[in-house]
Parts: sequence; C-alpha cells; structure tokens
Amino acid sequence: MLIRVLEIIKAIDSNQPIPRDAGAWLARGFIRCMQEGELLHKTLNLSRLKYQYLLSIRDKHLYAAWLLTDETLSDWQRAGELIIKIERFKLGRWSKVQFLAAPPSNVSPLNRCLFYALKTGIKIPTTVRQVNNIVKSIRKVNFHNPVV
Repeated sequence: MLIRVLEIIKAIDSNQPIPRDAGAWLARGFIRCMQEGELLHKTLNLSRLKYQYLLSIRDKHLYAAWLLTDETLSDWQRAGELIIKIERFKLGRWSKVQFLAAPPSNVSPLNRCLFYALKTGIKIPTTVRQVNNIVKSIRKVNFHNPVV
C-alpha cells in the first residue's frame, strides 16, 4: 500500500500517468467511499499507512545513528552502544529539545538522528536485539533496493 501511494505521488510530481494498478486501487477506494459512505482514508486503508510510514522514518534515523557508532565493534556491540546513547539522549537533551521542529545546530550528528527518530512518536527500541533487527532489516531492503 505504501508503495502504491509513493507511486502515485511520484507520478503526480513528475507529471506522468498514475500506474494502472495504483490507479485501480485509488478508484476502488473512491467508489467505496461514494457508494458505501465510508471515510476515504478507511477505504484506502491509510490509517495503517501513517504508522508504517512513521516506523520506516524512525528506523531510517536509527540506522543512520547506528552507522555513526564505532565501526571497529561488531554489529551487536554497535547496537549496544546505540542503546546506551539513546538512553543518554532521552534522559538528557531530549527534554530540552523535544518541542523543536528541528534539532539545534550544536547537536552531534548521532543525536540529530536520535532527535528525528524520537520525533516520529513511534516507540524507540530498548534492547540490543531490537536495534540489531532494525539494522538487519534495513540492510536487507537496501541490498535488494539500493538507494542511489
């Protein structure tokens, strides 16, 4: 579903036709909305989409923070280092900056990543295993769909 929405946005932004399957999905949603009186975001199942989108943004920023940890450590140790940095940031700086739209310029690159991960409002991992799973998941996606 997220892919369909992104395809539609990309097509509109580039002034191209909407892909057939994405257009059909959108049309079905509009028809259900008009015929059955359902709310459009429900006919398109967009409520879940917002969560999925925010989760992917959170994970992207956590992965970026993980990349800024000590490269000489194992992946597992780096995840542990990140957990410690997350806790420090949450207990220290976060309370002072959480209401800002963007982090202050004097925030470290790693804390900048944590700021944006926390701004999603999606629960932040508290265990090494959770962070390690995010890292593995993003690596798997990036391996199959490299970003250029």
